[in-house]
This record gives sequence, structure tokens and C-alpha cells, in this order.
Amino acid sequence: MPPRRMSHPSRTGKPAPNTKAPAGSYALPGGGPGGADAYPVQDRAHGANALARVEQHGTPEEKAKVRAAVKRRYPDLPSSKGEGDSAAAKAKPATSSKKARPARKS
Repeated sequence: MPPRRMSHPSRTGKPAPNTKAPAGSYALPGGGPGGADAYPVQDRAHGANALARVEQHGTPEEKAKVRAAVKRRYPDLPSSKGEGDSAAAKAKPATSSKKARPARKS
């Protein structure tokens, strides 16, 4: 008996489900290539990724807009330049109070 063929979305004639995020969840709606929405920020992970991507590929105007959009949605998320409102960004680096040990003799 030949193997059974599984139905694939491209064979059914039905369009693929829309996986695009809601309209209000982009830092630059309509600001991408060809008028596409750019830099999704629908959750913290996407917001952090948007900051990283705009830092790599964005113009200075896009960087300012994306940073502002991410800060508006996630005020405790530090910006890509390390200027965040989070406690971790404001905290001073920890210093050790222990003295250095002398080297062991071999």
C-alpha cells in the first residue's frame, strides 16, 4: 500500500492564517520597506529585540522613535545604550570587599 498523502496548506487552496501582530504593536507602523510595519513590540522580548535591531540598522530618527515607543510600553526595559529606568541600570556595580589572596607556592 502506498504511503498516505497529508494535506498541505498550499494544496487545499485556502490562504495561510494571518500571523501578523496587531496594528498597535509596532514601533514604526508603516515605516518599513514598502510601507510595511517595522519593529514589533507586542511583548518584552520583541521590545528588546526591536532596540537591538534598530541599533544595528536604523537611522538616527528611527532609533529615537523606536526607543521612545519601547520606553512608553516597557519603562523598566533598559535601552540599548544602557540608559534604562530599571533598578539594575541605576544600581552601581558591586565591588568586592575581600582582599586578594597571595599566590600559592608550588
